[in-house]
Amino acid sequence: MHPVVPPRVEYELTPLGATLHTTIRSLVTWTEQHQNEIAAARADYDARTTGEEQPAAGVAATDAAR
Repeated sequence: MHPVVPPRVEYELTPLGATLHTTIRSLVTWTEQHQNEIAAARADYDARTTGEEQPAAGVAATDAAR
């Protein structure tokens, strides 16, 4: 931590965490390449589930699906 106001902290990945870079980059690349298909699948899902019970207040849609 640096002695400044407001406090400033610098974070850094550990060497183990850094090993995930290639894996995460691959996921980002895949997502970019398939963004239209992902959007279509989301729209299709939303269309199929319209009218179903909505998640409780404060519960994210992805959490409610689990």
